[in-house]
Amino acid sequence: MAGPALGAVNGALVFAVVDHGLHQEPGFTGVLSAIQGGGTVLGGMIAGPLLRRAGEARLAAAGGLLYAASVALRALPSTPVVAAASLLSGLGLPWVLVAALTAVQRIAPRDLLATVSATANTVLFVPTAVGMALGAGLLALTSYRPVLWAAAFAGALAAAYARRRPRRAVTTPDRDTSAAC
Repeated sequence: MAGPALGAVNGALVFAVVDHGLHQEPGFTGVLSAIQGGGTVLGGMIAGPLLRRAGEARLAAAGGLLYAASVALRALPSTPVVAAASLLSGLGLPWVLVAALTAVQRIAPRDLLATVSATANTVLFVPTAVGMALGAGLLALTSYRPVLWAAAFAGALAAAYARRRPRRAVTTPDRDTSAAC
């Protein structure tokens, strides 16, 4: 849940990063978006094999940590560093989403899968709107750097929680889900 909300906070600050941090024209956000898109394609391509090896919790934690690192790196006033941060964010965020939605697919009973999937999508993506508003509001109060550092810290905490949370098998009447957690 933290991933999309933190992504929205990060997204709300991209113009401040480009203008005040990098002293670039607003159009440079397109370059950063393209780099992030490349990371997303790469992250999506390797998410499946990583998911099979690591499982949902570890993949979500790794993606969350990559994403948190990318948010922190965006606070640095260096074009190459911010470009690398864009690549990392594109790489890490899909891992969080793939892990979460795969867990839903594996754990939800078949007769409730559509309802559980819709609810999971709502829980994952509604915080995006809240994160955008929060990021914009915080930017009105302070510089973008403390907001990015706070978002990175929150993302790292969420990733650590995902990794440390005790795993337990979920029993459903129609299938074994012991490998899902």
